Amino acid sequence: MKSLIRKHAIVINGRKTSISIEDAFWEPVKEVATARGTSVAKVISMIDAHHQNTNLSSAIRVIVLEFYRDRKLPSWISSSHRHSSPLGSS
Repeated sequence: MKSLIRKHAIVINGRKTSISIEDAFWEPVKEVATARGTSVAKVISMIDAHHQNTNLSSAIRVIVLEFYRDRKLPSWISSSHRHSSPLGSS
């Protein structure tokens, strides 16, 4: 399966930015946002606040890979509006 890198415009904490990332990583982020009852921008904002010494696209990839490896999300990606999801819960 060919996964092209696409540029996504997003506003994080009031600043406009763009993220270049493959659909194979973008789609799970959208699923996490839906499962948590929040926006993609909020999930990415949380990732942005917690990643260290890496660019944001790389941090997103790491979170998605960690989820699929560990079958759970980091505890800091949470919401009071949790829903059942194939992505599990923390």
